[in-house]
Amino acid sequence: MKVLIIREECDHIFSIPPRDLPGYPRETEWHCYCRRPNGPESRNLWTPVGEDTTVFDPQGNGVGIKRTYALIEQEEESDDISLPGEIESPREESFIEEISLPPSVADTDLIFCHVILNKIQKEEVI
Repeated sequence: MKVLIIREECDHIFSIPPRDLPGYPRETEWHCYCRRPNGPESRNLWTPVGEDTTVFDPQGNGVGIKRTYALIEQEEESDDISLPGEIESPREESFIEEISLPPSVADTDLIFCHVILNKIQKEEVI
């Protein structure tokens, strides 16, 4: 598994886009521990997607809760004109998988975050 572990304290992971993470654009995945954001405004760049799921250990005990967030892209106006045959940069989709301990296990605000950057190549139109 090729990923970058963000070593410095990263309590603000939900307030920065992946392009501001160390190693971008070479890296496409990052892992870090951080504090659970307080309130919806602390996740202003990210929106929840899908349902919360339970993380199980090998014995079938629920040991965590996984939530997935997608980056909310603000469309930027661009004056760039694509010329025929010019290669456009790939579109990017970004996600954070947040894994936290269930309240019954421990009273902590620490969470594990897995940031994923998917680069989607545009299909050539002939």
